[in-house]
Amino acid sequence: MAMLRHLLACTCVAALRLPAPLRRNPQQRQKPKVAVLGGGFAGLTAARRLKNNRAIGEVILLEQKHYFEYTPGILRAWVDAHEHRRLVKPLAKLFRGRRATFARVAPGAAAKITHADDALTLDVGAAGSDGHVSIRCDYAVLATGASLAPISDDRLHAGSVAARRERLEAQIADVLRPNVTSALIVGGGLTGVELAAELAEYFGNGSRQPLATLAAPVGAAAGATADASARVTLCVGPDPVAGLLPGFADCVAARRYAAEHLAARGVRVLESWAVPPPDGGGAVATSVPAGNGAIPAAGAWDAAGAARDLRGDAVFDCRGLRPSAAFGDDGLPPGCVGPRGWVAVDDSWRLADGAGNAVFDGRVYVVGDVADKPPAQRTAVDAAEEGEYAAACIARHARGRRPPKPYAPPPSVCAISLGKRDGVVVAGSRVLLRGRAAAAAKGAVQYWAVRFLPKPVTVWRRARR
Repeated sequence: MAMLRHLLACTCVAALRLPAPLRRNPQQRQKPKVAVLGGGFAGLTAARRLKNNRAIGEVILLEQKHYFEYTPGILRAWVDAHEHRRLVKPLAKLFRGRRATFARVAPGAAAKITHADDALTLDVGAAGSDGHVSIRCDYAVLATGASLAPISDDRLHAGSVAARRERLEAQIADVLRPNVTSALIVGGGLTGVELAAELAEYFGNGSRQPLATLAAPVGAAAGATADASARVTLCVGPDPVAGLLPGFADCVAARRYAAEHLAARGVRVLESWAVPPPDGGGAVATSVPAGNGAIPAAGAWDAAGAARDLRGDAVFDCRGLRPSAAFGDDGLPPGCVGPRGWVAVDDSWRLADGAGNAVFDGRVYVVGDVADKPPAQRTAVDAAEEGEYAAACIARHARGRRPPKPYAPPPSVCAISLGKRDGVVVAGSRVLLRGRAAAAAKGAVQYWAVRFLPKPVTVWRRARR
C-alpha cells in the first residue's frame, strides 16, 4: 500500500511538471484542431502528417477541388489533355482517417483569419453566401500556392476531374486549332522551355499544316524574310543577359543541352526582344537589334518599328508566377501581404508582418509557393518540405516541446522535361541524368508522387541524411 501511495505521488508531481499544453485541466482537455487551406504539395503534405500525429485532435483540409493534381507535369496536359488522367488522384484516397476531415470551398473565394478568445477563425467566402465556410481552430496552415498558366488556368472552376479534362480539351481545341502551325512563347524560364519543347514535338508529329500555308509569318526582321522552319519562337529574357533558363545559371551543361534540343527541333530562340505597351496594336513582342538590349521595353518597342513585330497563331505568356491567394484587404493583418501578393513569413514559416515578426501568436503557418521566398525555392520538393516542417512545428508546440531545428531547404534537384522522351535532371551545378533516362526518372517520380504523396518526400529526406 505504501508503494502504491508513493507511485501516485510521483505521478502527480510529474503531471505538474508537464508543459502547459499537456496539463490535464478542464480548459485544456481537447486536443488542438488544425485547418489547412490548400491541397497541393505543401498543404496536403502538412495535413497528412498532422492527421497521423496523436497530439492533434482533428485536421480539416479545405480545397476548391476534390482531387490532387501533379502540377509539375501539367504542361504536357496543356498540349495533350489525355495526359491529365495520369496527373490526378482523388483527395479522398490521399487524405483519410478518423482525424481527417475534408471540405470543399468555393472556387476563388477570399479567405480571412481572425484571432479571438485564444482561438483562430478561418473564413473562406463571403459571410452569408452559399459557399461560406467558417472553421474555428487552434492552428492554421495557408498553402494556396501560385499559378503560371500559359493556357488560361481553370482550376478556379468547380467540378470533377472529368469536367477539368473536358475544359482542357476545349482550351486546347481553341488555342491549337487544326490551322494553327506556329506558336510564340514569351519567357525563357523553366515553363517556357518545357512548353517550347512540347509544342515543337506537337507541331512536328506530321499532323499539322506546313508553315508555308500561313498568311502571316511567325516573325519578321527588317529587310528579312520569315524563317519557314521555325514553327515555335521562344523569347527569352527580356534581359538578354539572363538568357535561356536563368534559374539554372550554375549549371551551364543543362542550359546548353536544352538549347541544343530546341535548336535541333527548329525552335527559334530570341535573346533580344521587347514587350509592347498596353496599346501595342495586337503584336505580342518585337525583335530588337543586338545593340539595343539595354533599351527599356517600351523604348525598344518604339525604336524597333512595326517591321520587327513577332506574331504567332498561338501565343503563350510564361513570364513569372502569380500568387493564388485571395485574402482581400482585411484577410490578413497589415503588412503580411507584399505589393506583389506574396505572403510574408519568418524563419519558421509562420505568418509575419512587414517587420518579420510572427502574428497570431505564431499559430498560422504559410508554406508553398504563396510564401514570400526566393524564386529558386518555388518547387514541388521545397513545398512538400515546408509542409513537413510546419506540421512538425505544430505537433511539437501542441505537445509542449521545443520547436524543431531551424529549417534548411532541401538540395536543389530539378527535372527539365524536353518532350515525352528527353530531358535533364539537374542537382545544383551538376547534370545527373539526360536524355531518355531523365525522362524515365521524371515519369517514375510523377507516378509515385501521385499515388503515395508524401511518402516520396520522406524517402528523399532519409536518403540525403
